[in-house]
Amino acid sequence: MDILHSPIKYKGKLIVIEGIDGSGKSTLAENLSQALSKLGHDCVRLKEPTNGFWGQKIRTMLTQHQEITPEQEFEWFLNDRKEDVVNNILPSLQNGKIVILDRYYFSSVVYQSIRGIDRNTILKANTAFSPLPDLLIITDLSETIALQRIQNSREQGFDAFENAEKLKKVRKGFLEFANEPYTLLVDASLNPLQICNTIITELLKKNIVI
Repeated sequence: MDILHSPIKYKGKLIVIEGIDGSGKSTLAENLSQALSKLGHDCVRLKEPTNGFWGQKIRTMLTQHQEITPEQEFEWFLNDRKEDVVNNILPSLQNGKIVILDRYYFSSVVYQSIRGIDRNTILKANTAFSPLPDLLIITDLSETIALQRIQNSREQGFDAFENAEKLKKVRKGFLEFANEPYTLLVDASLNPLQICNTIITELLKKNIVI
């Protein structure tokens, strides 16, 4: 899959974590932030959807199972990401920080293509303004284990995409990015600290961090 991005280089680095719900993205983001901070790096943790206006609309839509059109959903996510890029991601990269981002436009490509929006249309709209990650981490996990984790860790129940059939489609969608040169596929069933150590090794090997 060809992805076009601006050739602009930033002082900072962008690490993106993607994967199905229940695959340990938030835990990994926290562990990576702590590990990189110990190595002397200034880290910023971000999450999409954001806590901004559009992000709150998206969260309400997902948790309350509100019915909106695929086109509306596409627009909401795009608006939320534009604000995140302008207000948070780019300033942090320009200031030399390591940005650890829990979900990015790869999630939009996967989830919204399931809703019927053309995959390449989503990709082009997002990459027109979104910087390419220095490393995309896909936390891969079976949908069965993911659902068990979600059930054991939440009180508010499942959102609109959290059932076995949809998670299977979502997992397949993320795996389509697995062969990109900037992607690291990890087994999310492993011990969280083991996963973190593997990623730190990869970051050092690729000279993403020193």
